[in-house]
Amino acid sequence: MPIVINPQTAGGYLPSQTAGTYFVVPQRAPRYTFAWPYLGAAVSGWQFNNQISRGLLGGYFNYAIPEIAGKPEQLVLAAGVYNWGPLDQFVSLAQSLGLPMRYHCLAWPAMPEFVKALTYAQMLTFFDDMCLAVANRYGASAWQAVEVCNEFCKRDLNLAAPLKDGSNPLDPLTYNLWFTKALAATGDGKNCVKDLFTRARARFAGTAKFGWNEGNLNWSFDATSNFDAAVAAQQGTGVVVDWMGSQHHEASWQDATNLVAKTQYFLQRCVARGCKARITEYDESIYPDFSSFSYGANPPASLMNQQALKMGAMFAACKAQQIITPGLIEEVTMWGTDDGYTYLSSDFGPRVDRPLLFDQFGNPKGCYLAIAP
Repeated sequence: MPIVINPQTAGGYLPSQTAGTYFVVPQRAPRYTFAWPYLGAAVSGWQFNNQISRGLLGGYFNYAIPEIAGKPEQLVLAAGVYNWGPLDQFVSLAQSLGLPMRYHCLAWPAMPEFVKALTYAQMLTFFDDMCLAVANRYGASAWQAVEVCNEFCKRDLNLAAPLKDGSNPLDPLTYNLWFTKALAATGDGKNCVKDLFTRARARFAGTAKFGWNEGNLNWSFDATSNFDAAVAAQQGTGVVVDWMGSQHHEASWQDATNLVAKTQYFLQRCVARGCKARITEYDESIYPDFSSFSYGANPPASLMNQQALKMGAMFAACKAQQIITPGLIEEVTMWGTDDGYTYLSSDFGPRVDRPLLFDQFGNPKGCYLAIAP
């Protein structure tokens, strides 16, 4: 039986040509087939056993990513001591639903505290041991894709002076823990990326595709240019990067034109590098900043309409590029299944954000209908 979306309920707003007009939609929206293999969702915490999240994951998505359970600082408590519980729950859920998985992530700036005191050689041993432990526990072929590096690049260009971390402004990589330890040990911080990719491939000796994920390339063309330069430099040393990933953490009030342009630029740089493309972390916050301001239970209908139209525009841009370059895009992943759980609420609460395709009750929002192929 169809339902009418109520503008006074949380979520569920649909885009319309007339302000204040809401469409009648089916109780269950169709499961769309996109121009790329995977529509993914990140899953975390209580979602493992939440019936709404589980139902949406199995009913509308066909790819699963552990939001935080696989991150080194969450997984590794001490040398050789692992917190397997959350990752076990995630793998069990994904496999019970028959969903392929991407591992997120093996290396990023936030590593376990004890790693900071290690030498570079010891860090590589730690990395080897962690990769082998994960591969042995779940099987080397359990993961369709493995995210080797996450957020290693600078997000802007500053050619006038060294950056706050003392890094060379012409170097696209940040001076994170991996870079600085590699710099001290080998004389070139960029060696860390080659070492990490080489070791990850050796430990996950299955069929996984190995990639590099960067933060918020949708924010600036400079961020994508840095990423492009960093990947090109590694390819020049023989490193094979199967895919490049872009996090798309957006704000719904921003115009869609900017997001579409930067998405197109990222996809074009993937083509130039000969890599597959993945939109790895997509959401559309309804807030302009991280202040305590809250819309409460009634966010403006115009804002929710804008959110839906913007998501539709981003998906349309991906589809257009996929037609031009068949097989380029392998994944577009939402950073959560529904508005009932999102880091944008848990990390920046007590306000409630509504950045995803479904509301907290599992109802399809206008966002979901807007991304229809």
